[in-house]
Amino acid sequence: MVYLVVIPNHTKKQLRHIPANHATRILDAIAGFAQKLDYIRYDVRKVKGSPERYPRYRLRVGEYRVILFIHHNKLIIELVSIVRKHDGMDY
Repeated sequence: MVYLVVIPNHTKKQLRHIPANHATRILDAIAGFAQKLDYIRYDVRKVKGSPERYPRYRLRVGEYRVILFIHHNKLIIELVSIVRKHDGMDY
């Protein structure tokens, strides 16, 4: 099953501030994960402390972390934010 990836405007803005080579790797990783939902290969884990009903997940791509929601009932992956690990958020 292929999931649809939704990138809100505020996340697109964050993505524009990332160097092009890193942004390409991030988008490729998200697209690959949306194809197969392979949590181990793409290093996707539930964020500690996120609510059970609507858990957040993080995808590691090099020094960047992509925070996302996975809506299994709608087959949608919604990106919440893209941050550098060294910028204070340690997921």
